[in-house]
Amino acid sequence: MNDAATLIKQAESLGATLQAEERLKWKAPLPLPADLLEAMRQRKAEIIALLRGGTTGDIGQLRAEALAAVNKLRPYLSSTLRELPDDTLLKLVHWHLVVATEQASQRNRRALS
Repeated sequence: MNDAATLIKQAESLGATLQAEERLKWKAPLPLPADLLEAMRQRKAEIIALLRGGTTGDIGQLRAEALAAVNKLRPYLSSTLRELPDDTLLKLVHWHLVVATEQASQRNRRALS
């Protein structure tokens, strides 16, 4: 699998310009190859970190910390959830955190109005 810096170089060699705003954005004179786009999707967080001036090590450290926290919860999960691959479980936990945060924000807005 390609690292984030290599993927950026590959996209740029095809004339693409990449930007990291709220999301990863790119413009290219021609559509980028499907395999490059898929690799960029898989490494999106690392690409954004590099484009913003960070390092992929920052992402690796955050992922390791998140995985350690999730693994502490594994014994308390149903057998189906316990058997999920690490990346899938991390995405599921992230999704639930996003939903819970949004719900709490909505409750707070209602309480303040």
